[in-house]
Amino acid sequence: MAPVEISEAAGKQMSARQQRLDEIRELAKTMTYKEVMAHTGLSQSALVRAASRGNFKFKRDPNYGMSNYGKKLSDPVEDREKAERIIAYRNVGMTRADVVRALEISYKQLGRLIWEFDIDFPTTAEKRLLQRHRKVAITETV
Repeated sequence: MAPVEISEAAGKQMSARQQRLDEIRELAKTMTYKEVMAHTGLSQSALVRAASRGNFKFKRDPNYGMSNYGKKLSDPVEDREKAERIIAYRNVGMTRADVVRALEISYKQLGRLIWEFDIDFPTTAEKRLLQRHRKVAITETV
């Protein structure tokens, strides 16, 4: 089988594509996707394809995943009110699950409030463990 000859127009197109790929590869060494997009006007999907075909990676964005880092997203006044209600519910004898349902908050938020306001609110498992230790201590003294 004879090698396939490439037309002159196709050859120019391939060399232009290779030239563009080399240019993007050089930019990727020092720039992020966002910066190269602004510099070249290419879309991110085009840059991803170029990186895949050219076997290179772009510089990682140092701010990636930091949009909410260090920001306090909750209201301190609301948190204080919820903490007071959590303490009241605990004193009545409600479990953590009951408090979550009553306040209509997530278990994660309950944990954050307990940690933030240093509330002593043991889980049911921790309560059982304390009761066992008390029973053992009582039987040893008797």
